[in-house]
Amino acid sequence: LRTASRVAEEGAAFEDALTALDMALERAPDDPEILGHKVALARRAKRFDLAEAALRQQLLVADAPHKAALYLELADASEE
Repeated sequence: LRTASRVAEEGAAFEDALTALDMALERAPDDPEILGHKVALARRAKRFDLAEAALRQQLLVADAPHKAALYLELADASEE
């Protein structure tokens, strides 16, 4: 599913790529790599609501050292 997402993204099929990531998250809802990729892709697709939601999910599962950076990214996403 990650590969499908990357292929769709390369073809600028952002909605298809986001759908593939959502399917991957159904299997591994707390995977920080998938969540991070969804944030980046959602921002590229100008789907800031999805980026913010994925960031919030990342905050729930992140360890303490990574939370500060995620909060800063959330603040940036909220401004977009």
